[in-house]
Amino acid sequence: LDQKSASGPAIITSSPSSTGANAKSLSSSLLLVVIGGGAASFLRTAVLNMAKDGIACRLRSELFRSLLVHRDWEWYHSSSHDNVDNDDDDDEEEEHNDETN
Repeated sequence: LDQKSASGPAIITSSPSSTGANAKSLSSSLLLVVIGGGAASFLRTAVLNMAKDGIACRLRSELFRSLLVHRDWEWYHSSSHDNVDNDDDDDEEEEHNDETN
């Protein structure tokens, strides 16, 4: 080892003009990091929202398709779900028959 390096830490002296240049370089680097981080965060949020919307649309389409397509043929031709008002009329008629008896 050199005696100069073994004697202790070296003291770095700088002139005031180089300190100003370092501060300016540091602030511009920090500004670049902040702007880059903001842009990356915006891009990440936009991409995740687009993915979320695509997944929700696909799930919604599959749900409605399964509700409409995967029914038995009899379900479409049964009269029980065609007219709900008929069921109410039948109930009123039964109540009227019960009251008269």
